[in-house]
Amino acid sequence: MVITFEKYVTYREKLNLLAVLLRDNTSDWFDTLPETRRGNWNDVKTEFKERFHESDLLRWQKATNLWN
Repeated sequence: MVITFEKYVTYREKLNLLAVLLRDNTSDWFDTLPETRRGNWNDVKTEFKERFHESDLLRWQKATNLWN
């Protein structure tokens, strides 16, 4: 029972800490997630990666702009 509780607290702390640390667009994005998604760490990670992961093309464009 104690181990289950500790795992749950660690899990909830991740979500709470993330909500506090996000700024600007990412904070707005988090606030608009449905409660069912916002309450699940794996769902939040998946949603975050889908929304903010840079494509290979975008990374290439940024690198190109750096050298120009």
